[in-house]
Order: sequence, then C-alpha cells, then structure tokens
Amino acid sequence: MASTGPHRARLNSPYGWTASFDDSQPYIQVDLGETKMVTGVVTQGKPGEDQWVRSYTIQYQGQDVGSISRLGTTSVKWDTYSEGVDGEPTTKWWRSLNTIIFKVFTGNSDSDTPVKHYLKKPICTRYLKICPTPGDWHNACSMRLEILGYNPEDKLDNTYLLVTDADVKFNPDAAKALLDITARDPAVGAVCARTHPLGTGAVAWYQIFDYAIGHWLNKCANNVLGTVLCCPGCFSVYRAKAVKNTLPTYCTHVTKANEFLIKDMGEDRWLCTLMTFDEFFKQRRRWLPSTVANLVLMIQKWQTMVKNNNNISRLFILYQLLLLFSTLIGPGTCCLLVSGGLNYAYGVSVTVSMVLLVLTSVAYAMICLYTSQNFQLQMAQVLTFVFAIVMAAVTVGTAREVVEGLSGPPPLPTDAPTPDPDALVLPVPVSTIYFLTIIAIFIVTALLHPTEFFCLIHGIWYLFCLPSGYLLLTIYSICNLNDRSWGTREGKTVGSGKSWTEIWWSFVDAMRRCCNCGPTQEVEDQNAEEIQSEPPTPTQAKPPPTPLVEDPAEEEEEAADKPKRKKGFGAVAFSIGQLGRKGWFKPRTGQSMARRATRKQSAWRRSLLDTDKLSTAMWLPAEFKDRYLNSFLQHGYDDTTFIAGMSDGDLEFIGVTKIHRPALLREIDKLSEYQIDIKVPETVEEWLDMIGLEKYNDKFVYEGYDVTSLVNIEEQQIRENLGINKAAHVKRMLIALSKLRHPSELDERIDKVKKVVSKLTTQKMENVSQDHVRYRENRFWAKLRNKCIKQDYGVFSQNVGLKEQLEELRNSWLIILAVSNALWLTLILTLAQQANLQLLGTNPLGLVFLSVFGCIIVIQFLAMLVHRVWSLMHLLARVKYPWQRWEDDVTVPTPDPGADGQTKTSDVKAKMMTINETAEEEVYDNPMVETDDQPVYDDPNTL
Repeated sequence: MASTGPHRARLNSPYGWTASFDDSQPYIQVDLGETKMVTGVVTQGKPGEDQWVRSYTIQYQGQDVGSISRLGTTSVKWDTYSEGVDGEPTTKWWRSLNTIIFKVFTGNSDSDTPVKHYLKKPICTRYLKICPTPGDWHNACSMRLEILGYNPEDKLDNTYLLVTDADVKFNPDAAKALLDITARDPAVGAVCARTHPLGTGAVAWYQIFDYAIGHWLNKCANNVLGTVLCCPGCFSVYRAKAVKNTLPTYCTHVTKANEFLIKDMGEDRWLCTLMTFDEFFKQRRRWLPSTVANLVLMIQKWQTMVKNNNNISRLFILYQLLLLFSTLIGPGTCCLLVSGGLNYAYGVSVTVSMVLLVLTSVAYAMICLYTSQNFQLQMAQVLTFVFAIVMAAVTVGTAREVVEGLSGPPPLPTDAPTPDPDALVLPVPVSTIYFLTIIAIFIVTALLHPTEFFCLIHGIWYLFCLPSGYLLLTIYSICNLNDRSWGTREGKTVGSGKSWTEIWWSFVDAMRRCCNCGPTQEVEDQNAEEIQSEPPTPTQAKPPPTPLVEDPAEEEEEAADKPKRKKGFGAVAFSIGQLGRKGWFKPRTGQSMARRATRKQSAWRRSLLDTDKLSTAMWLPAEFKDRYLNSFLQHGYDDTTFIAGMSDGDLEFIGVTKIHRPALLREIDKLSEYQIDIKVPETVEEWLDMIGLEKYNDKFVYEGYDVTSLVNIEEQQIRENLGINKAAHVKRMLIALSKLRHPSELDERIDKVKKVVSKLTTQKMENVSQDHVRYRENRFWAKLRNKCIKQDYGVFSQNVGLKEQLEELRNSWLIILAVSNALWLTLILTLAQQANLQLLGTNPLGLVFLSVFGCIIVIQFLAMLVHRVWSLMHLLARVKYPWQRWEDDVTVPTPDPGADGQTKTSDVKAKMMTINETAEEEVYDNPMVETDDQPVYDDPNTL
C-alpha cells in the first residue's frame, strides 16, 4: 500500500495520512514553524475507509537541539512524553530512579469520531512526532490530527501586572479602567493612573497641586505627542511582554556612574501619605537627577528610538529637548522672577536683589557640599520659609505689574532715547500677556477636570514654594548626586551623630556638672556602670540578677524602706544613709524572669520571637564572630530583633570596617522586621517587657516615670537621666515611644490581620521536598534574585574608581548648571539695560524665553484638550446600557479554534479579582486560573 502524504493529515480533512505498508515503525512529524507550548492532541481515522490508529505515543524535540557529530551532521535528540505515578508529569526525581512511564494515548475506534487528549504537562517545542504503536492499528496506519497549544508570546501579551504601593488606596474600578486601555491597544506596554496625595500639612498641599499639574499637562502631553516616559509604581498596569523586553537591560549590574542614576535611583516612586519636608527633599533628590539622566539618554539615542518606536517622532524629541532646556535654566529663571517681583513690590534694585539671590544660592551649594544631610535639610527649611515670605511680596508685585500693564504702557523715562515711530509696540506688555495666559490655561484645565477643580486652590502654596522647588531643591539634588542612599527607606540612625543643638547643650550640661551647679547623678552613673560592665549575652542560660520587686506582699513590707519616687523629671536629694542602702529591691528569680518575659505580649510578637529571634553569637557569620561580636554586644545588639534594620551608618558606628559592611548588610536584609504594637500599656513595667528592655525597669522606677510621663521622654533624657547609652537600646526605646498611643481604626485592622496571619500554619518553600512544585519555584526565584534583583550593597564604596566617577559626574553637572545659569542671567540682565534693543516692549532674549516657555505650556494645553476627548470616549464606552445588569463580569475576546482549524473569536467571561476588607473574602473566580491540582487547558488554541 502506498503512503499518503502527511500534508493531508489535518483534522476534518477529506483525505488523511497513511504510512507505508512495509514501515514497521511509522510516525508523522509536525513542524510548528516556531517554538510553541503544546497542550494536547486531537486524532481521527481516515475518512471513507475503515482505517485508524488505536494507540500512539508522542515524541518531541527539546530546546537543546543536539550537537554536531564528527561527520558534520546534526544528531537530534527526541524525548518521549512520559508521566509518573498516578498520571503526574515526570520529574527529574522520577527519572533518576528509572521509573519513567511513557504515556500511551488511546487512539480512535472509528474513522470519523475525533478523540482529544490534554497533556498534564505542556511541551515547549517546535518539532513533534506522533508515533503509532507498532501493529496497533485497524487495517492500516492512517490518521488525521490537530495539535493544540498556544504561543508563549501571546500569553505574555494578555498577562498584566498591577503594581502599587502599600499606602495607596484604590478600588477595583480603577484597575479595570487601566485594563481597558491596555486591552484596546496591543502596542501599549504600560499605563498609569491619576494619583492624589493624601494627608495634611504644607508638603501635602504642595504635592496636591504638583501632582495635578503633572498629570493634567505634562503626562497628557507625553501621551498625546509620543509616549509617557514614567509609569510610577504607586498605581500602574504593565503588560508582561513589555516588562520581559526591558528586564534584560535593567537587571544588569551597575558599572558606570551614569547607569547608577538611570537604573538604581529612579525606578521607584514612593508616594507616602505621611511625607515630611525632609522625606520630600530626599525623594526628589533621587527623582530629579534620574529624570534628567534618562531624558538625556533618550535625546542622545533619538535616532534609534524614532526608528524602533512608532509613537516617538522627531517633534516629540524636540519637545523633550525644550523641557530639558527649561529644567536647566530653572534656577536662574526663578531668581529673575523673585528679583522682578521685589522690584515692583518694594522698588528694590534688580542688581542688588540678584546679587543677594546668587550669594544665597552659592552659600547653600557650599552647605550641601561640605555639611551633613541633617544640616542641609535644616537650612533648606529655613530658606524655604524666608523665600515663602519673599514670594508673598513677589505675588503682590507681579499683580501690580499686571494691573499696570492692562491700564496701558508705562511712560518712558526722561533720559530714554526717542523710540522709533515705526517700531511695533503692543498695547499690553508681553510679560502681562504671558502671566494672564498661564492663569487662563490653569483655570480652563481645572474646569475640564471638574472633580479635581479644587486642586487649583493649592496653587497658592505651590507659588510660595516656587524658589524652594526650582532653586533649593535643584541645588540640593545636584550637590548630593553622589549620595547612593534612597533617603526615604532608611530609618533614623541613633548614635551615629548629633545635631549642633545637642552638642551645644551637652557642653553646657558638662560645664554645669563640673561647676556643681546642679544635682549630681552618682546613683544613675553607678547603676549604669553595673549594667554595662558585663553586657549580658543572649546565649547565657540564666540572666544576671537585676534588682526588682516581684511579690506584692514583699512590696508592702519594704515600702517603708524604699525611697520615694521622683516627681516628673526633676531630681530628688536623698540622705547619705538612703544612698548607701543596697536592699531596696529583691533580685528576680529564674521563674520570675520567665513569667515576666511571656506576660502581656501580643500573639504577633510571640510568633516573631519564637520563629526569628537568634542571639548575635548564633547569627553572626563565623568569619566575623571573633572580630565584631563584642562590638555588637557593647552597643546593645544582643539578638536579631535589635540587628534587623541596621544601616550602613549603624555598622560604621559600631566599628565594622568598610570592606565587611556589604556582607553583613546582605545578612541583615534577610531578617524580619521587629514589630512593636501600637498601644498604651497599663504600667511602665509592661511596656518595657513588651519591647524587650525589661532590664531597665529599675531605672524607670527610680526616676519616677509612669505611663503618662513616657510620651515626654526625649533622647537626651534617655541617655542622661536614665543612663541608657547603648545605641540599639536607645533606638528601640525611641521607636517604642513613637508607638505609645491609642490605636486608631486602621491600627486595629492591621492588628487583626496580624493575629490572623500568626495563627496560620506556614512552611518555608525551601524546606519542602525536592519533587514538590514549591521547591522548584523557590529555587527559581532564588536564582533570579541572586542574578538580577540582588541589591548592590556599597557597590561604589568598594570600587574606588566607580565612586570617583560618581563624584566627577556630580562636579560636571554642577559646572554645567552654574555656567548655563550664569550665562542666562548675564544675558538677560545686560539686555534689559539696553533700551534701544527692545522688541515688543522687552529685550530679545527675554522674548525668546517667553516664547519657549509659552510654547511649552500651549503645547501641553492643546494636548490636554485632545486627552480630555479620549477620556470622554473612554468614559462613555464604560457606561453600561440601562437594560444590562450591573455585574463585575468583563467580556474578553480570546481565540477559539474552529472546526476547520481556523481561529475565530468567542467570548469568555472572566470575573475580575475583587479585594474585600478581610483576607478571607478575596475571590479568584476565573476559570483560566492555574492551580497545583489541574492544568489550564480548558479551551486551548489550535496552532
């Protein structure tokens, strides 16, 4: 019997494939054209003839194509699809025990009925073989078939990642709106939402207007003209395929200073609802250099981007170039604005005010270069307050200028040259037209965003803080460009340094004690020496006895002999006999210590201590134990609950050398954060037990502290009055003092979730058996983290060359900023004095400046109008018909294989994930969700 070609073997074909009669091991090979994920096979017999295959196996060619033999031919390796016990897919563990069970699929029993088989484990291959079992066919080895599966890239196209911060509040409708945009256009790689800063205070009010203008104008212009250049992590949706395409670039380690700014200092957008002035400056210190660096990189590679991205045009690159130019001369322009306003408000000479502003800017730059971060931020706060007062006067002066401009052109000075009668003179000054245009654009923009109109009111705070945002913040960011820390993620380092006020008062207190001008602290110093002479190690089986009364009956008996507690924070003088007494308190027994250690602790903290607490001697790596163990213990880092959260500055303070700090930071990063409950304890003793500092209870009793007086304790009083000087203990106490308040509703909800989590039975993925899917998943993520995501601790501190590169880059940026603004101010001020060079009532360079900035704002306004139309269309498209039920179901078109093998469209309803108030009520009602029990091949695609 002659064979029939395999090209006729498609499902439902009027023909079919028939193997040669003398072929003892027939097979049909399928070339899928490219690598596909095969999920199943459908077979039929030969139509019109009594021929079919009863059973068959599947062979596939793995991703390792083979090797080249000595003769130059390719030796291809074929694997047979196999399954383990109970039909589970074969793993390497089963293969190692030689228990491979090749899967034999049941074939057909007639010529026309299709038989479908789904694979328990998908096959990633391009070449596939269907191998009929030798001799197990009816009349002849004939069949028709279809391969089921999908393209992995198609799956990435329809997979989306919702990224958000922990402090962002959103509802499911917001996520659905973002998904609408990505589903509408396959070319969209990411889409971000409009974010609103929460909280109160001047910084929050400033951010409300700042974020409003950024979204209303800047992001809309980028979206309409080209592409949005930043989708912040506070609330955005990313297409998985877009993330996959960019990961190879951004997962590489930093080797150059400019790469550090582009990759490691700008990918995060930490929108904190409780942001303070210092945190705001630290955050923007990262954003500004990173934004400028990425913008410069895009302009440098504009030809490649225009060629590869259809959304980026030459006009869009020109627009970004204008933005870069305006950012560069922003400080000088701000100085001109302040100087001109003071001239109109108080008649201050422009030259005098400009000299003062330049000297102030240079002085603050010197402060940022040669002083500590805390002092820089303190001076920034002072200058911000001063500039806010100045801007109030500038606002009045600018308003006066606008009013005078509307009333007519000002009279020319008597010594001015006679103007040319043919010169073009506008009835209203150009500056007045510019200011009125900006105000009108802002008002119209706010009216087109009716739900956000009141954001415009906060523009007054934005105006007052204009010099701070465009002058001080720019100087602070550029001068600290070599600062590798994030600023908003580091906790307060206790003991690493004191402010100048603390140093001054410490000096005054020392002089007072030397002159015997105040009460002595001999008792406190003696107790402090007793406690710190032999620092207890957590590895000791029995803690040293500490004077403390445990038995209430004994407390009554000894009440007469006990000294009276101090009132408030003042000192009390005792007689010499009282000072000499040593038997005030009874030493604690081992049972008493054990009872107190477990008393009145939350379930969350108990679970933390039971699972994560290790002594420093057990935690510290062996190579560092002999060298640094005593340093850790002397500064109070007795166990991992104190060590967790240590920063590079903390390690430096306790004496860890620079070369060893990165390794210790990697180990510290693995520790769980120590949790302190937000509550008001009944007694000081309970509070100290709760935070693990019960050994200081005697000092608090002696000093007369009660619960109500705890909230007034400051760091200086902890060190001097209580004699607590260990850095870790002081840090723990300061953090605990900040948690001394009655829990709010949100705190109670958080505590409720913690209690629920603490009751769950958990198991680390690395501890499961090696044949379990969770073990393989843990190994995958561990490799990915170590290769791509692992933080480069101290990368610039270890490599002197890279550190010098970062400092050189900072110096270069400072020179560029200083030279460009100096040239800009010199040209503007010089041309302003030349009345014969006036054009339209102003100097030519000033007219160019107004034209550039005016062109930018007009472009953004027009783009905003287009974007508003798009938003209206999107809103109307999401409105449900009156007769349609209001459900959470979303209709998603997916490919569906037809009977003829062609792909057609069918509607599959998938409910969106809804996050309710409690963790138990989270519902994942999607039939296409993959679980550990069954594969996701309910409706596979035909290749």
